[in-house]
Amino acid sequence: MPREGADAALTGSVWTDSDFRSLTDAAPIGIVVDDRHGHTIYRNPAAGALLDGQGADDDWRSGALAEYRPVLDAMVEAARERGAVSNTIAAFGYPGEPARWLRVKVAPRAGSGSSPRTGGVIAILEDVTAEMDARAETERLTHMLDATSDYVAVFRPSGEILYLNQTTRAALERLREQGGTGELVELIDESGREVFVRDALDVLAEADTWRGELLLDVGGDRKVPVSALAVAHHDRQGRLEWISLLARDITDLKEAEARLRDLATRDTLTGLANRSLASDRLAQAVARHKRSGQGVAVLFCDLDGFKAINDANGHAAGDLVLQEVARRLSSVTRATDTVARVGGDEFVIVCEGLVDRDALAELADRVISAVCEPVPLGGGVSVVVGISVGVAVVTDTGEEADADRLLTRADTAMYRAKAHGGRSYRIDLGMG
Repeated sequence: MPREGADAALTGSVWTDSDFRSLTDAAPIGIVVDDRHGHTIYRNPAAGALLDGQGADDDWRSGALAEYRPVLDAMVEAARERGAVSNTIAAFGYPGEPARWLRVKVAPRAGSGSSPRTGGVIAILEDVTAEMDARAETERLTHMLDATSDYVAVFRPSGEILYLNQTTRAALERLREQGGTGELVELIDESGREVFVRDALDVLAEADTWRGELLLDVGGDRKVPVSALAVAHHDRQGRLEWISLLARDITDLKEAEARLRDLATRDTLTGLANRSLASDRLAQAVARHKRSGQGVAVLFCDLDGFKAINDANGHAAGDLVLQEVARRLSSVTRATDTVARVGGDEFVIVCEGLVDRDALAELADRVISAVCEPVPLGGGVSVVVGISVGVAVVTDTGEEADADRLLTRADTAMYRAKAHGGRSYRIDLGMG
């Protein structure tokens, strides 16, 4: 039994031209049927609306679509001659109206013979304006994200990458050139990678967002501190489906914070540690001494004759002397020692692990010799300033191991040295 007969037997009815017309008249997409001579023999209401009400006898390739006539004629010819199905997207609009987009698909309509040319064509017209607008919006967003220096990524919890902007792609490419695998997690420096993978993903599994700071390895031996925002996207069952991540370079902010910390703990004239930082370093040294038994020594230094130089030559000359003294103190101490300016012409040196009397005496001698050398002020003028040094040592871990007490003992020892004419030192070995 022929297929048509079988279908009719099953349904109890015969599919008629009026049934076809009823179906196509209700279709939301435009349908145009041309005969083999290229004349339109049927256009459904949706096609008429899309083509601004052109009548059935009008050529659907004219009017709104006239600009695309050569392309559409070629598509029709391909359908009639070779039975080919082809499609294109066309833009059209009318004065005062926004542009609209049509997807046009042309397919052969079989005739009574075996050749496609014996039949006409069917054109399907679908309004894809919303799709094209969404695509344009996506392209605009992509262009904007590619233009930013921020790191943008969209990925699944498994690590599968769904989207990367240009900045992130370039960083991953540099890592790949250095032997990386191209996985997104490689961007996170190893120091924070485990924390992010464990903690951030745990948070996002339940919450909508995660915020934090990360250190990104962006290739070329460059590490970038970033402020990161991760946004979770869950499916209807509440399962974490994908994550979007935005990371902004905060190198400048970190450097500014470091400068502010430095300004808060450094003497602006000499660049040495200030009283606050010296007290903190001394407290830390004493705390380490209490844990390990490693001794601590403090040298309290006060310039001799500085006021006379200041009065005779002015404050600018006095500043030059202080800056030169600071440089000389730094040159005769160890890199691990803390040299600080704690007052107008007062300096403190904190030494860890240096408790031998002979070694401390040698250090005090170096300090005095270095400082007492002439200081050139320019114009052939030089001045000489002296320095008195008091040394206090703590080697026990009991009551004597106190930062303030240690500093007081060093200050007292310094005054004993100054009382004996200055340019000398006194050492207080304490009770240890």
